[in-house]
Order: sequence, then structure tokens, then C-alpha cells
Amino acid sequence: MSTRKKMIIVCVIIIVIVVATGMIFRSKKDNEKPDVKIPILLYHNFVTTVPESDPDNFNYINTPQSFEENVKTLIENGYTIISMKELALI
Repeated sequence: MSTRKKMIIVCVIIIVIVVATGMIFRSKKDNEKPDVKIPILLYHNFVTTVPESDPDNFNYINTPQSFEENVKTLIENGYTIISMKELALI
């Protein structure tokens, strides 16, 4: 076999290896879940009437009205609200 044929065979083998390696790494990335950061809000308590005093300085009390304001603010700032079921799919 001539040197030229050997060089062509070696080049073809190298190209096949490079292409196959690229396909393997690409398919692994396609199967990975995206790196998504999801803020989770936690409300400790909802009340219809705010008490006159609170030992936690009203940090953990929320009314339905203030919750609605929180949600509107989040939506206005580009956040999307999702359910726990939707979160499991991400």
C-alpha cells in the first residue's frame, strides 16, 4: 500500500473519530437538564386582619391583598409563576 493511501486512510479515521466524539458530547448535552435558577417564595401566614402587635415585627404575616401585590410585582418584573408539577418537569 502506498504512503499516499495510508495518509488518506489515517485522515479519514481521524475525521470519523472527531465527528463521532462531537456527536457523543452533543447528545449528552441535549439530555441534560438546563441550568435554571428558580426563586421560591415562602409565606408563613395569611391573615384577613393584621393584628395590632406582632413579636416578629410583621415580617411573617401576609394579607391576601399584600400577596396579590407581591404577585403583580413579580409578573411586572418578568417572573413567571409555575406550579410544583411544572417545576418537576424542568
